[in-house]
Amino acid sequence: MTETNAQPGVVDSNDDRPHAQYPPASVPLTPPLTSSSLGRTTEPPPSLLDINYICVSAGRAAITLALQHARIGEGDEVLVPAYHCESMIAPVEHVGATPVYYRIHANTNVDLSDLESRISSRTRAILATHYFGFPQKIVELRSICDRHKLVLIEDCAHAFFGSLGDKPLGSFGDYAVGSAMKFFPMFDGGLLASATRDLGTIELFQPSSALEIKGLVSVVEYAMRYGRLKLFSVPLKIAIKTKDAIWGIAKKAMGRKLNKSLAPSSSEGGYALEPQWIKAKMSRVSRFILCNSKIDRITWGRRGNYNKIVNELSGRPGIKPLFDTLPDGVVPLVVPMIVDNPEIVFPKLKHAGVPIWRFGEYLYPEINEELCANTMFLSRHVFQFPCHPELTRAEIQWMLDTIKQHLPVN
Repeated sequence: MTETNAQPGVVDSNDDRPHAQYPPASVPLTPPLTSSSLGRTTEPPPSLLDINYICVSAGRAAITLALQHARIGEGDEVLVPAYHCESMIAPVEHVGATPVYYRIHANTNVDLSDLESRISSRTRAILATHYFGFPQKIVELRSICDRHKLVLIEDCAHAFFGSLGDKPLGSFGDYAVGSAMKFFPMFDGGLLASATRDLGTIELFQPSSALEIKGLVSVVEYAMRYGRLKLFSVPLKIAIKTKDAIWGIAKKAMGRKLNKSLAPSSSEGGYALEPQWIKAKMSRVSRFILCNSKIDRITWGRRGNYNKIVNELSGRPGIKPLFDTLPDGVVPLVVPMIVDNPEIVFPKLKHAGVPIWRFGEYLYPEINEELCANTMFLSRHVFQFPCHPELTRAEIQWMLDTIKQHLPVN
């Protein structure tokens, strides 16, 4: 799966990776709750919500549940992309299967020839990721899986919305995995969907009321950090100060055990797969947001902001879009840009407060130039900037101006 920091500026306290050294982003990387977020959708765009689904704690939990539901385990192999994050691989290892890495092309499309060459008698499934919201060669992948009698898991963590032809992304696979908290202003939540398999046999538990409260408060805090919900700011600040005081007392009494048990690490910016949260349902607060958001606003807002950012940065030295065009039916998660001299530009932008995702920044040790040179290049050179609809015009312009300021000049 593709889950880096769920909330910008919030990092796992056990994580000593370099990202913990940077200040919080000056503009929101993920969408905060605003007065415009919720409401009716008159013409719902294609999405995972069009497919039979269940709401779970996170995308990584959904992958695990899909593997378990397909009875994949010890002795089995699962083909996974070399360009990955930990959340995509940990579920395979959790069920006892072996991840086998396949190559991708420079544009993130699956190298179909390489993938098919790695199919063995032990292969049971293929995990295919729609990177950044742009569709994979999913029809061809479906054909390969049918020919070899393999399970196809569509990783739609970057593609909650979008379609290919007249079908929503996620409907081609035996299972589809979504990360709702990347697209909606929520604290927790993923989806496991299937157009062909009955998910009703999967038993899930409802998280505690403490998680519900923490989730609601976290959503509000995040919105207020970036100047949203101003109309309610005074009573909300009082409530949050009261919560902080109570929380401080509780943490002193119970120590780190409280933090570890109250919410999944995916909601706090962590990378790990935690077994105790695999069968947890999405919180009620997050389900309410999921079912009452203006999803048509999400899709046209993301597409509009994507085009604005790409248009303004195109032609600048030191940076170019990974995808030159935004095809019909694509709803991007982010704006992926190829950056020259990333080791110089990245810390400058992060210290300046520019929000950046770097998918695949930390690869499993098996990945090297020989296995997939394209993965190594994308891991180092692709920065992803936000394009969600809750960004204001001023925030987008500040981000663009700051990026330009720190790029090399001819």
